[in-house]
Order: sequence, then C-alpha cells, then structure tokens
Amino acid sequence: MTSENLFRHGKEIVLVVHYNTPQEERVFTEKLRDMLVEERGTLLIDFSAPVNIKSNSVARKMRSDFFKENHRVFKDRCIATALVMDTTKLAKVKAGLLQALFWVVPPPFPLKTFTDMNDARDWLELMRKEEDDAR
Repeated sequence: MTSENLFRHGKEIVLVVHYNTPQEERVFTEKLRDMLVEERGTLLIDFSAPVNIKSNSVARKMRSDFFKENHRVFKDRCIATALVMDTTKLAKVKAGLLQALFWVVPPPFPLKTFTDMNDARDWLELMRKEEDDAR
C-alpha cells in the first residue's frame, strides 16, 4: 500500500482500499493506528476503487488481530467510520468480508455504509459536529 492510499484530510482519515499483501497490511495497520493516536477523528474507507480482492486467511487474521489489539485506540480515538462501496457484486463480497470481520470484532464506534462519497462525508461531518456539540 502506498502512502497516497492512507492520508489525513483535516479531522478525517481517508483510506482507499486496494489489494494488500500481508507485509503491506502490517504497514497500513500500524500507520492507521498512529494516525488515530495522533488526533481523534473520523475514518472514511473507500472501497469503490477497482480492487483485486485476494484476501487470504493470513491477511484476515492479521486484520482481526489488529482490531482486537487496538480496540481501545479505536474506541477512544475514532468518532465514526463511513464505508463507501459501489453497487457491483464485488462490492457485496467486500461488504460480506467486512461484516464477518466486524462480527468477530464489533467496532466500538458508529459505522455506516454508503454508495455515494458525498453522502459519506456529510454523515461524518454530522458525527464530528454532534461530538463537538456534546463537549
């Protein structure tokens, strides 16, 4: 995964998902954790980009372990997460893989799926505003 695929835009962390090798997955997960530790914010995960989905058991276990080990970081630092997916059959496969992951390790933050990037960003902005208003 290259650095362009995971970046911060204000209080929003943007992740564009492509196929990851286990080595790339490890680098990505560590960078994501560090970004959340650095500043509380929302996470926008873009699954709408063309992707070669070859997730294997090693990558799935690594992802699951990462979320288990960093549950507290996500609970304390992630306001909400929006997943953006296209409407193809492949998107349904990706959604199923995520649903399985979140069944094993439920996310400690609000999570919503969108097919439109602008709708996702609007919802994340609303979630940040609600948190700011609560303070």
